[in-house]
Amino acid sequence: MSTLQSMKGYYASEFLQTYKWRLMFLFADNYQLFAGNAGYLTGVLLSFILISPIFYIVYKLFFGKKKYLEVVPALQDNKFVYILILFVVAAVCFFLLPKRIPGQEPLYERFCTILLLSILFIGCRIFQENNRIFAGAAVLVAIVHLALWGQYFQQFDRENQNFAELLPQDKTKVLSYLNYDPAFRGRMVYDQFQNYFIVRKQGIATSKIIDFRFGMIRRKESGGLPTQGDIYRGAGPRELMKRADYLLVRGVPSPDHQRILDSLGTFSQIKTLGKWHLLEKQAAPSAVATVEN
Repeated sequence: MSTLQSMKGYYASEFLQTYKWRLMFLFADNYQLFAGNAGYLTGVLLSFILISPIFYIVYKLFFGKKKYLEVVPALQDNKFVYILILFVVAAVCFFLLPKRIPGQEPLYERFCTILLLSILFIGCRIFQENNRIFAGAAVLVAIVHLALWGQYFQQFDRENQNFAELLPQDKTKVLSYLNYDPAFRGRMVYDQFQNYFIVRKQGIATSKIIDFRFGMIRRKESGGLPTQGDIYRGAGPRELMKRADYLLVRGVPSPDHQRILDSLGTFSQIKTLGKWHLLEKQAAPSAVATVEN
């Protein structure tokens, strides 16, 4: 399917369905700090500093009885237009671009951070009065933001601190990835972990990164590079298992996938670390690898 055909179908059927998430852009980057409602609440509170200029303008216009240029004197500065251009472009990209095009996903979400930065820049210029109050509040929010994300990464590192020890030493064989426990604090962050075999061991892994169009490297149809299936979308893992020399498994396989693994009878579990398991293909098809936590 061509990009144009894909976009026509997307805007006709899926575009409006994404607006629930697009309108959540103010806390989209921070709600994953915690699972569930706590994450949404944290995201809203951290984002309040960004929308406070709106309340400031409304208050001054309707209750302070001031003129627009008195409330936002930055509008008289020719340089302020560049910030507005950044805001408009980021907003258009975020609210109008599709979620995906063939070979690339996500798409519009990538402009969320730019949109938030443009709003922050606008807020910094709007607060000409009592600027110390806004500056102090922004610094406080930044410190809290740093502390929360620091704790997030600290816990993530603690849970996966010995992950590299699980990776095989043989760099000439192919490692594939089966991820049945993809979430950390309620968000899917454990995708593409097979790539650490490439980064840490300079080994061969069935990476999907090469298949995304935003990369500089493209897959050649005749190149023979191993591919990584997407088990979240119903792609069966049988062919992936057949081509792999090692299987990196997170969590416990679904019953259907465990039956496929058992029917092949070629893998045995050689390492386990928490929710991580490493399976190795044996020369004789006699082993049965049952993955358990």
